[in-house]
Amino acid sequence: MLPPRLIPAACLLAAVSCSSHKLKTPKAPVASRGGVTAAYERHVRVAQEVRNAVDAGEGDFEARQLRDRLMVKPGDLDTRLQLAARYEELDMPELAIEHYRFAAERSPGEVTPHIRLARTLHRKGRTAEAASVLESYLSAYPEAPAEAHSWAGILRDALGHHHVAEQHHRDALERSGAAAYLRNNLGQNLAMQDRDADAAKEFRAALELEPSNVFARNNLAISLLANPTEAAQVLEAGTNDPATVHNNLAAILIEQGRYSEARKELNLALGYKPDHMAALANLALCSDLDGKPAQMVLPAKAHAAKGDGSLHKVGRAFARVFTTTETR
Repeated sequence: MLPPRLIPAACLLAAVSCSSHKLKTPKAPVASRGGVTAAYERHVRVAQEVRNAVDAGEGDFEARQLRDRLMVKPGDLDTRLQLAARYEELDMPELAIEHYRFAAERSPGEVTPHIRLARTLHRKGRTAEAASVLESYLSAYPEAPAEAHSWAGILRDALGHHHVAEQHHRDALERSGAAAYLRNNLGQNLAMQDRDADAAKEFRAALELEPSNVFARNNLAISLLANPTEAAQVLEAGTNDPATVHNNLAAILIEQGRYSEARKELNLALGYKPDHMAALANLALCSDLDGKPAQMVLPAKAHAAKGDGSLHKVGRAFARVFTTTETR
């Protein structure tokens, strides 16, 4: 049984630079009656945030300046986007959402407010609404840039709608086939569909376009875990941190329920770095899971016990790409 995929969170939410992109405006769609209830609920949420802002004295100088500029020129898209972003920084997401929504409605051909609106909704746990926002935009502007299609795919993947998401990812690649992150996103989507061979092809394509892409390299290695030697070869570059190597390999083994092997790797990690906090935490986790006391090998013995098997090679290679112990 293979471990859960170690796919970092910043890859689903791929870093995309949302540049303003003006498109031809179609006829405005007819409003749906079903939106009345949602609009009322939205009004209640925004009203509460406004009250919170008043209670706090609305003392943010930057937000006040941006509001003053909008009073003079309410149609200034850049200022409205800046104000929405500032409200996000001030932990007032509902106000940010309303300004992004207003910007999207006033500038229906601009991709930036639609993507930012969708991303903010997603961060608030309103992913289905976020996907709907972007898909409505794409139905009106199918010639939209790759970023919009990519984010639609990311949101559908987050909802578990992988077949729908796959088409969005492929649409993004049609518009920007030379972007490594788009190849990586499609690969992640295919991996979530348990299509490891197809996923590996996309990760390899991403690495051909951008050899330094750590996410694609990591994801390719994970897709090849059935062949540890090949996975290790993929990861032959990066950092020299044997403690993290063995800790990450231990994390994989823990997920597989192979606690005895995980303990050996953790002891190796602690032999290299006795105060490695993640390894210590994983050793305690092993103890909780298998009921055996946490045991540490002395550093010298740990170094002497260093293995040369395929799993050890994979572990050492993993350290070259993992900078933290977070996995997904």
